[in-house]
Amino acid sequence: MSEQQPQPRFGTADRRRHYRIPRAVQAVLHVGVTTMPGRVQDLSLGGLRMRVGDGAACPAVGSVGLLEVQLASGWYRLRVKVVRCAFDEVAVRFQQITPQLEDAIEDEVVAGIEAARRPHILVVDPSPVRRQRIAETLRTAGCESVEAATPLEAIGIVERRCGAIRGMTIAESLTQTRADEFCEYVSQSNPEIQLRIIADGTRDIPIESAADDAEPSVAPSPPEIHVVPDDDTLDLALRDFAADAARTLKLLERS
Repeated sequence: MSEQQPQPRFGTADRRRHYRIPRAVQAVLHVGVTTMPGRVQDLSLGGLRMRVGDGAACPAVGSVGLLEVQLASGWYRLRVKVVRCAFDEVAVRFQQITPQLEDAIEDEVVAGIEAARRPHILVVDPSPVRRQRIAETLRTAGCESVEAATPLEAIGIVERRCGAIRGMTIAESLTQTRADEFCEYVSQSNPEIQLRIIADGTRDIPIESAADDAEPSVAPSPPEIHVVPDDDTLDLALRDFAADAARTLKLLERS
């Protein structure tokens, strides 16, 4: 009787192997004499997709190389096979994986799944101190918070996250445009995003939208945009905002 061969850790029917989650971590791909540093766009137990610099030399599909990837538990090295390559993106499939790396990737996948179940709120504020405070308050309230210093940076994040951003807090003192003008742009381009302007004051009041001046029969409903106070009640206002975003996310999941 022949010796029974060990079963692979991942079977073709193991769906978790192909469950990809967005994960922005660093990676370096070595194929032949080419070294391609980049950032991981999504990760699974079977492979990953990474963004590289525009114009980087593109390795041939089917090439085998060495990948260095930084996960929460540290840097890992493994053999990979290139399965797709574009001018700024490379996708690879893992050829070898150790139990330690498997555990590390599973931790990342679980973290990504949990993050997807929480509302993502983008904090737009030129002040790093206040931006970090708002982001930390939102995380404590159960949200995934993302930070941007300028409206242009915020727009890029919204585009890359492909609908994941459910809310946005916007500093009244923006550097590139007025806060109400930026809110108007976001409400027209991404009406599903809930908006709050962080400003000095003591009231939580709606801001009139430019759509209010149009004919009622043809104008869309103006977005619900509020000013929240930037004083001792800010944390409470942010927790309420986080709760609203969470309720909206749950309603979308049920629909």
